[in-house]
Amino acid sequence: MVIEVLETPLLDREDEAGSTYFREPLDLVLGLIWDDGPSRGELVTFHYDSRRFQSWTEEV
Repeated sequence: MVIEVLETPLLDREDEAGSTYFREPLDLVLGLIWDDGPSRGELVTFHYDSRRFQSWTEEV
């Protein structure tokens, strides 16, 4: 689920300039609920570049 869309993106801290994620602007915070292991049921968040996603709507 989308938790937040950041107005000012964070820059990925990847040190390797050859990485595809080098200095990628992370402007989307997504949340997941772990479904396995000792952390089951916990909400965790990850930062992503919103350009890697597209909107999806279900047509009825």
